[in-house]
Amino acid sequence: YGHGSDFSKLASSEHEEQTDYIVGILTASYSILSLFIFWGVVIVTCKCMGKHRVGLCAGRVHVTSDRLGSGSCRLPSYLWKLRCAFIIVGCCMILLCAALAGPGLSSIMTTSTSVRNSNINVQDLIAEGLVILDTVDSVKRNIEPLDVSSIINIEAVCPSFQANLFFPVDSLRSAITAADREFRELKQLLQLSNFEATRQIVDTIWNATEHIDSAVTTVEEHDWIVKMITLFLGGLSFLMILRAVITLSSRHKSMPLSALTEIVILPLFLEALMIIWIATSAIAIASIPTADFCSGNQHEKGPSGSVMSIFEERGIGSDDIIFVTFQYYQSGCVTEDPVSSLYQYKDDLQSGIILATSMLGTMNGIGIDNINRLCGGDVSPIVEGMELINDNLGALQDALRQLRIGAHMSYSSFFELASCSKLGPIYSEMLQKTVCAHFAESSTLMFLIMFAISFVGMMMVMIRAAMYPFREIMNLSAKCAGDGFDGSSTKASTYETSTISQSEPSTGEVSTYSSTRRSDDSTPEGSMPREPLFRKQTHREDMIDSEDSVSLRV
Repeated sequence: YGHGSDFSKLASSEHEEQTDYIVGILTASYSILSLFIFWGVVIVTCKCMGKHRVGLCAGRVHVTSDRLGSGSCRLPSYLWKLRCAFIIVGCCMILLCAALAGPGLSSIMTTSTSVRNSNINVQDLIAEGLVILDTVDSVKRNIEPLDVSSIINIEAVCPSFQANLFFPVDSLRSAITAADREFRELKQLLQLSNFEATRQIVDTIWNATEHIDSAVTTVEEHDWIVKMITLFLGGLSFLMILRAVITLSSRHKSMPLSALTEIVILPLFLEALMIIWIATSAIAIASIPTADFCSGNQHEKGPSGSVMSIFEERGIGSDDIIFVTFQYYQSGCVTEDPVSSLYQYKDDLQSGIILATSMLGTMNGIGIDNINRLCGGDVSPIVEGMELINDNLGALQDALRQLRIGAHMSYSSFFELASCSKLGPIYSEMLQKTVCAHFAESSTLMFLIMFAISFVGMMMVMIRAAMYPFREIMNLSAKCAGDGFDGSSTKASTYETSTISQSEPSTGEVSTYSSTRRSDDSTPEGSMPREPLFRKQTHREDMIDSEDSVSLRV
């Protein structure tokens, strides 16, 4: 349709490219709907064209005169073929309805289960990540307003520090310097981290998973709608097939069933068919983008190619942390690990914790009161500063390695959450299995089945319109014997009618006596013809001269 099919255009920063892709999807969907609308308009137009109301592919029923001048009406010989075709197409409709309620609905349920499982895995991952994020954010708030370097300045709080030998000077200074360095690196790292923006992204993802879960629940709870629609369409098709079978196999019409078909069944069938049209177009809107996403781009097939194209559209380079992270899990964790730089920092944290713990243990062993007396000052700020360093370094280390809450509850560490064994299966299950296997296949299957139902339904309407080309033919049923226009016989028959009109002044009506003789090509040569059958037909006087009257005169 002249519009782009690259899924990444939907994530483009340019509004024109997004509009072009969306318009292309809507155009494709509307073209499907307009096809059936145009088809229906053609059927209705041909059905109602002129006073004869000629049906599509139905031809004309001609009333001619034979050599003796008697009127004769000749029914089309192909009506039985139309009825047989209608029965076959109707059976196809019933089979398609069964396919929609069976394999089609089953694929939807499989997709909903897969989506729910992937959604649960993502929610569990987010919940564990939020606990780690809250812990690190708490560490940042604790240390941000503090100046630990001034707190642990031992010369300021201990004037006789150099003269006292209660603690080795070089060892103490080295421990304080190392602990201070680790603390400053920790503070710098946390200051560069925008936890508020990260939390907003995480909250957005969490809300999206909640909406997905609600949508899946809605689909699972309302699967009965699909079953009812298929049962409704199948039942209506069965009744119309039953009427065609009765007409085809018998000379007598089932008038109650005929009236029910004309007044109730056919209008309801048309309304249900229009609902299927709209549903088919709606499913196309969902299935087309899914197919585009799973097709990839010209460089790489599959969903990975589409994700790479989205990164390119958003200006995310190959050195960006998002690109590196995606490539790491997409490749099966054989490329550069995006969190490898934190492994060394984890070792530095451990070293700082050991130094701070060693210093605190030594000072507590000597005794704070003894140190204050020997120093000639209060060393409590130094102890508090080292405890602050030790606590926050330990909290950050727990967040990186393993975070425990209470005695029995524990959450995975950041390294475990970011590991290939944790995120790798979620990536493959979500993109490759849920989106490009289950959802793509189920949406395509539902679209094909519903499109086939729409097509076969329109074929049923068209054939039925051809079976009943105009209403005046119903008035010929009394003249043409048997079921008249329904023409159950498969052989061409000619009915000759001689009409004698007699006026009855007292009633203002005309009594017509008809002599009807059937000439059948199958009558054996030399056999005696049937005795004439006389019927009295009463017509209103004003109907005799009517243009639409089917009365024939000799």
